[in-house]
Amino acid sequence: MLYNSISYCMVTSYKIIIGKRLMDTSETYIRMCEKAEEIQEDARINGIEYGDYICWDTGWVEVIRGEKGYKYAPLGVVFIPRQDQLQEMVGGYKEGDENNLLYDFCEWIDTFKHFTSMEQLWLAFVMKKKWDKIWNGNEWVKAS
Repeated sequence: MLYNSISYCMVTSYKIIIGKRLMDTSETYIRMCEKAEEIQEDARINGIEYGDYICWDTGWVEVIRGEKGYKYAPLGVVFIPRQDQLQEMVGGYKEGDENNLLYDFCEWIDTFKHFTSMEQLWLAFVMKKKWDKIWNGNEWVKAS
C-alpha cells in the first residue's frame, strides 16, 4: 500500500537534510518543479521510486521509502528532483564526461544570479538545455 511506503515530514524550514547535505524544499523550488510540465509528465509516465521527493498540495514534503526498484504513481503530487537527478536529466554527455557537463554548467551559471539553491540552478539549466525555457519568476517560458 502506497501510504505505508512513504516517509512523512512537514516542511518547517527552508530545507530538508539529505545525508549531510541540505535539499531545497522552498516554496519557490516546489513551484518551479510544479511548473516544469515536461519533468512532471515524465514522472507521471515513468513513476517515482525509492528516495524520490514529492510534495502534496497540502505542502507536505515526503520521501518515497518503499521497495527499491518498485515504481509508485501517487496522484496529485509534485515530483521534486534532487540535484543528482537533475544532472542525469541533462543528457547529451557520455559516461565519464562529467567535466564537460560541469564546464557547460559553470559557463551558463554566470548569467543567472537570482536563484537561491543549487537545485534551482540545476533545474533552470535542465529546462534551458532540454526545452529552451527560462524561469520568469512565475513559470517556464520559451527563451527565444
